[in-house]
Order: sequence, then structure tokens, then C-alpha cells
Amino acid sequence: MNRTSSKYLMTLVVLAFLAMVSAASAQDWDSGGSGGGGLKEEKKSEYLPPNPDKDPFLPLVKKDRPKRRQTARQVQTNIKKPVQPSEPAVQEIELKVLMILGNEERRMAMCEFQGQLKELKKDDNVPGFFKVVELKPDELVVFSHKTKRRRVFKMGK
Repeated sequence: MNRTSSKYLMTLVVLAFLAMVSAASAQDWDSGGSGGGGLKEEKKSEYLPPNPDKDPFLPLVKKDRPKRRQTARQVQTNIKKPVQPSEPAVQEIELKVLMILGNEERRMAMCEFQGQLKELKKDDNVPGFFKVVELKPDELVVFSHKTKRRRVFKMGK
């Protein structure tokens, strides 16, 4: 016999055995008792307690479990996070253009900045505050170092 035929033969033997066992258990089930609906009475094991409703392993006195306290996570969800103070607002440059003199090649502006008079030309830098970007006949354009923006100041305002 070759291998495959021996496997088939073994499978048939196992199936026949299982069929016999299931048929025998079905006969026991059907013949099991008089008028009991076909149920067979089982013998009580000597290891089963006489009253199966009582469990010998249950404690006689039951203790009430204390209520669970709030865990750290539950407590923390109720607490609001503190609000971080925002950075102080950067003040805009307060510059008043009094007059603009000169021609396109050599133009100069007379301005009032922080209570002092300043003479400003193109590319002049007031350290920490602004740089003059452009001088037009009626306006002064500066770049603020604090706000990182360009700002236009008209003459007389």
C-alpha cells in the first residue's frame, strides 16, 4: 500500500469509530427512563455536595466593597489648565513727519520721534526701532524692527 491509500484507510476507520460512539450515546439517551421525556437519570457523584445550591467555597459573611475613590486621571480632568499670559503687545512706532526737504537724489525728512527731533535720510537706522526704507516727496516709509512690518507716515500726520 502506498502512503495516500493508508491515510484514506485510517480516516475511514476513525470515522467509523466516531459513528459507533455517537449511535451508542443516542441509544442511551432514548432508553433512559420511564416517562421522563427521554432523559436518562445520572448517578450522583460522591464528590458532588448534597445541596448543589450551596457553594462550600463562598464566604459566609459578605462584606460591602467600599466605593471607588476618584483616580488621579479623573481628578485631573476636572482641573482647568492655567492660562499662560500672552506676550506683551508690541507698540507701534509713533513718528510724526514735520517736513521733507530736498530733491530725489538728496532727500531728508525732519521728524519728531519720542519727543526729539530727528533728521532722517534713506537707509538711516534708529537702533532697536526702525530703518528708513524710502523717502518720497510727501511720505516716509520705515521698516519696524519690533513688528517686522513696513509702515508709511504721511507728512503732517
